[in-house]
Amino acid sequence: PIYTFEIARRSVGRAALHLGIDSMSEGALDVMADILLNYLNRVGRTLSHLVESSGRTSAHVNILDALQACELVASPAVERL
Repeated sequence: PIYTFEIARRSVGRAALHLGIDSMSEGALDVMADILLNYLNRVGRTLSHLVESSGRTSAHVNILDALQACELVASPAVERL
């Protein structure tokens, strides 16, 4: 878990730099990394559920499954806005 958290922190930092954010507190970076990992975990669980509920195995996942999982995970957050 520590390794994945560090990778998430680096990913958030690079995305922030790409967006023109050149400084961020350690706490903010940690929170954003945690949000990223939570999102990816939810996408993975949703993707697994979609594939299993259609009678397929994880070896038969396609891009449409991944897109649908991303939409399903993001839709509750959009509804709260």
